[in-house]
Parts: sequence; C-alpha cells; structure tokens
Amino acid sequence: MAVRYWQDVPRARADRLQEEVQLTDPLKYKPPAPVKGCRVCGALQRQIDRVDNPHSRSYDPSKATDLRVEMRRHHQSEAGA
Repeated sequence: MAVRYWQDVPRARADRLQEEVQLTDPLKYKPPAPVKGCRVCGALQRQIDRVDNPHSRSYDPSKATDLRVEMRRHHQSEAGA
C-alpha cells in the first residue's frame, strides 16, 4: 500500500481536513435535565439512568450519550414548536 502525502490528497478533501473543529469542554459540560412533567424526558432519563450505571448489566456509555443527545434535541424541538 502506498503512503499518501498532502500533495496526493485531492484539494477539496485537503481543505476539509484543515477545517477547525469545535469540541465540548468536558469540564464545562452539563448534561440535559429532564423537563418536569414531560413524559418523553422522564422515559429518556430512566433509560439514561439504566445504561449509565457502570454496575448495571446493561451499562453502555455510548447509548447513554445517544440518549442525552436525543433529550437535548427533544428540548430544542419543543422550544421551536
């Protein structure tokens, strides 16, 4: 397999590779909180609690992250509606 250098990468792809990436500061991250009285938020929070516990058989931090993203998007869709 040949080694690829920057000059071998197509220009459009090289530009994409040099774009700045914005990362969340892990020390400032606050997970979304369920809205009181919202059944969707309550169900999502129960699922998060189950899969985010390292002592649980269903421990899956990736799934917990997915559920938090879903909860945050749910909040945004509710605010925009």
